[in-house]
Amino acid sequence: MKRRLAVAALVAAACSAPGVPDAELPEAPIAIVYRTPEDSRRRAESLAEQDQAGQRGPADPAASPSEGIARVEDVARYVKSVATPEPADALAREFPGRLGLLDPRTRKIETLAAAWGQAVPHAWSADRSKLLVTGLVDEFAQLFELDVLGGEVRPITHGPEVHPAGCHGPDGSYVLMTVSIAEDEARSRLEILEPGNTSPRELTPGPRDHSPACAPDGSVVVYVTDPSRGVQSVMARDPRGSQEPRRLGPGSEPRFCGGGEWIVYTAPIQRGTRIWRVRSDGTGRSPIGRGVLDETAPTCSPDGRLVVYSVTEEHRERLYVKRFDGSGDRILYADSSASHPVW
Repeated sequence: MKRRLAVAALVAAACSAPGVPDAELPEAPIAIVYRTPEDSRRRAESLAEQDQAGQRGPADPAASPSEGIARVEDVARYVKSVATPEPADALAREFPGRLGLLDPRTRKIETLAAAWGQAVPHAWSADRSKLLVTGLVDEFAQLFELDVLGGEVRPITHGPEVHPAGCHGPDGSYVLMTVSIAEDEARSRLEILEPGNTSPRELTPGPRDHSPACAPDGSVVVYVTDPSRGVQSVMARDPRGSQEPRRLGPGSEPRFCGGGEWIVYTAPIQRGTRIWRVRSDGTGRSPIGRGVLDETAPTCSPDGRLVVYSVTEEHRERLYVKRFDGSGDRILYADSSASHPVW
């Protein structure tokens, strides 16, 4: 009921203040994971039934694995808790979603034929011709680069370790989130894979560093760390140097805006999460807009003027858009479930 009232409040505010007009939206497509209206409805009904039955919860612990060997249950549970949360394994397999490109002006979705179920977008290349995505290989996430126009898919990482997220680093490199099992626990760190090398080198030691995002020129990488399973913090560091990382504040889901001067991210409030912004040197930290809804997965338009984000209402993900100064908040896409936006 509170969530419905929050949505109603935002709709009422939209009636008194104009939202971002379509003419103000760039033509650049937004990479998303989407489900058809029918799949969205069936998935929402299944999740509601699970809520009523009290069936949703952590999976039963399995036998301890050998150190260094990834186990599906442990890695999947860990990744879902920090990077790309999904509410239930069975439903994720039944309604995996598809990778597509959303036209922000027409709201039409172009299916990427070369992609497959459970693929998740992470970052565009500088020229926007390629999209870095994760896909499942023998049930474990690995990184691939998809040529959007040509349809070619090139693997970037391989096992035995798991790589559920990444971004484009400096000079043709890739910054990777790497997950492995140590002391019966899934742990993650950041690594960088440089051109000509088959093995990445370590950027951060972990044990819970994740969700990397790279500046357009690759000079800075931001990520999330949770060293003691307490408050998550957004960190920044130069992937080419050895300087200590800089803490930007509490939060998660960081992404660079426009040319890279600003970073958007989410941080917890009394109820839910809210979108904030901060410069990579730690200055200028402030919320973006009023934050009426539980805002997640922020991503900026290529020119940095707009922010698209996801809101889950009654188990269906909708996309909203507002200006970087917080004005013009409105629904962008609500025809079916759409999540993991990357603009």
